[in-house]
Amino acid sequence: FPSNCRPFLNELYELFCENLADGIASVRQGAALALSNVVEAYGKESLQVVTTIIKERLPRVKEQPESSGSVDTSPALFGVVKRQRDNDAQLHTDQQMYSCGSLAPKMKAAAARRAGCMDSTFRKAAQPWQEADG
Repeated sequence: FPSNCRPFLNELYELFCENLADGIASVRQGAALALSNVVEAYGKESLQVVTTIIKERLPRVKEQPESSGSVDTSPALFGVVKRQRDNDAQLHTDQQMYSCGSLAPKMKAAAARRAGCMDSTFRKAAQPWQEADG
């Protein structure tokens, strides 16, 4: 729907670019695919925009520190508690369901134009390699 989306291209570029640096690989991949579809639909004008995005983000991988955090190797108890509660029918019957990893109760509106998963206030800052990966 290129003609329908044309008025919203700047907003779409912003959303796709935000998703290029997401912490979830499949979201980054989807954003990259979306941008390639934009180039296919709009040609040269969008190719220039996407090329600029690539030239800005790809070099960021060089900024990635050798170690970007520590991994906690201590035993976690969550799995044990979870298994004990898995078969409790009352916990799973007639309860509200959420998508997106059950984040819905933790979300709040970030802006009037956004909804659903885009409202998450739990977005972790992207690592330089993630920005380049997208």
